[in-house]
Amino acid sequence: MRRRRWMLLVLPVAAGVVIASAATHLVAEQRFSVPELSEDYVPPDVPSPAPRSRTMQYVDVAVLAAFLVVASAAALRFRSRGGLVVLTLLALGYFGFYRRGCVCPIGAIQRVCPVFDVRALVTPDAAAAEAHGLSAERIAEAWRARAGDFAAAETSGRGRDFVLSLWVGPDSKRTLGRIGRERIAPPGDAPPVPLGELVRTEMRPVLRFAHGVPWVIVAFFALPLVATLLFGRTFCAAVCPLGAIQEAVALKPVQLPAWLGHGLGLFAYVYLAAAVLLATTGGGFLICRQDPFVGIFRLSGPVIMLLIGAGVLVLGVFLARPYCRFLCPYGAILRPLSRLSWRHATITPDACIRCRLCESACPYGAIRAPNTGGRPAPRRRGKLTLAALLLVVPVLTAAGAWGGAWLAGRVARMHPTVARAEAVHRELAAHGAVRGDSDVTEAFAGSDVPVDMLLAHGRAVRRSFAWATPVASGFIALVVALKLVSLAVRRRREDYAPDRALCLSCGRCYASCPVDHARRLERKGARPPAELHATD
Repeated sequence: MRRRRWMLLVLPVAAGVVIASAATHLVAEQRFSVPELSEDYVPPDVPSPAPRSRTMQYVDVAVLAAFLVVASAAALRFRSRGGLVVLTLLALGYFGFYRRGCVCPIGAIQRVCPVFDVRALVTPDAAAAEAHGLSAERIAEAWRARAGDFAAAETSGRGRDFVLSLWVGPDSKRTLGRIGRERIAPPGDAPPVPLGELVRTEMRPVLRFAHGVPWVIVAFFALPLVATLLFGRTFCAAVCPLGAIQEAVALKPVQLPAWLGHGLGLFAYVYLAAAVLLATTGGGFLICRQDPFVGIFRLSGPVIMLLIGAGVLVLGVFLARPYCRFLCPYGAILRPLSRLSWRHATITPDACIRCRLCESACPYGAIRAPNTGGRPAPRRRGKLTLAALLLVVPVLTAAGAWGGAWLAGRVARMHPTVARAEAVHRELAAHGAVRGDSDVTEAFAGSDVPVDMLLAHGRAVRRSFAWATPVASGFIALVVALKLVSLAVRRRREDYAPDRALCLSCGRCYASCPVDHARRLERKGARPPAELHATD
């Protein structure tokens, strides 16, 4: 119980360090501005897998499904560590080096989550029209005639009620800027007026759920989830290429203290929240950009990412699967699902004899020892502790959401549109015009995007961060609170058993179990030991 109290004290501190370091990293990234690339910019040739034909996409999904079935059978039905190792090497070869790490269920998280898109609403400005002697009907017809210049735009209403609605992107912003510079002649001898001065453009963030996502990405994301609900984390055991390459180098793994493992495990939820936040707000695909192994799978890439990948593998020789256990965002999703799995790998195929031989067999700290011995803790004290922690859950979640709301403005600067809009706004405030004092503003000055449109787009993106950042930080705080509650709950265990959330179903513990060994001897026709005695 004393060790559990220390864990309850240390874990919030570790979680605070995790959240603070993540926030500091997000803010520190903004030391460098995001450049605005001109139209004649030629991107470098980045090695990436060629698009797959529809037939080969079916093949990839079929191979994934087959590997999941075989891994589940090897882990639960045949209890074969050797079979899982062979399947691990096959998965590393196919999904890793042949498919070059793409498509991947881990990166698919960013493609299936809802996305904030910005919708532009262009309406006639009645006051500006009246000042130039133009009717709202004429302005509406001028813009309606040009609606076909956009890839996808909708028009509704007439006159003052006219609305041109379109999704905002690089092409649509340039088209809006070009049409806004076109001029329309008012009655009489008055000079022509730019169309952009006769309308109001409002931009709104709109949350849309997965749209236009290829079916193969949905399948790669969903199949391991279904397999986990049925049989535990057999995807992690022998199918995931990122886990496979780490499993191959885990030669002399050491075990971490339980409190340290619990604290480091929170990083995966921080990473998951940050990745979903950036993908939802259009800030980029963090998981794919920071994948430590994709450069190794593709045998090329930025030097820094290759060095990081090599460093993780060197660390993995002594600390088994560090990415899987402490960073993988997909693993963070699989942990609670594995707790609810229909069936799960067990240490022994029959009754546990408490021989304690499996205690050191798991390098992942996923084996839980019996807790029926010793003096039980006072029941009343346990109930009071649990009740106090349950009251802390909403308080800590609300505090996390409040902290996210405070950080939303800083985190929003990670988005290139927000960073660009702020740079332009600073020059406008200082000089009254965009002079191109920085690389960002110089590139923007040569673009066709009007300043007011860029600023409106930046404000819309900031509003999406103002909603999404508190949700992400509240989610992290909720995970920390639930972790505290789970550590306070003392579940009675009479035998050695795997922790369903942490167990990767790798089969390392099978060989240490004498009951399993005796059963294998029986299958081979040999005589097993006469008796297997349980130890206290």
